[in-house]
Amino acid sequence: MDKIPAFSGWLSGGFSDWISHHSVQEVALVIGATVAVTTLLINLITLLINLANFFLNWHYRKKKLRLQQLNKAAPAREREEDEAK
Repeated sequence: MDKIPAFSGWLSGGFSDWISHHSVQEVALVIGATVAVTTLLINLITLLINLANFFLNWHYRKKKLRLQQLNKAAPAREREEDEAK
């Protein structure tokens, strides 16, 4: 139970130590750069997900159209088979 308060005290102490050695502009630069990099990574992940979604939709739409074409051709084949008998 004492591990969580000890860790939070250690973390806040480390942050206070780090921030005391830097100016406000340096801290703002680090925070801004962190936000920018995080936003870039999130956008890249979103782009990859959207590309995967596009190709999955394209594949299954192509498959669906192929099945629809086969189903339209199936009654014609059945009629040809009935006529051949």
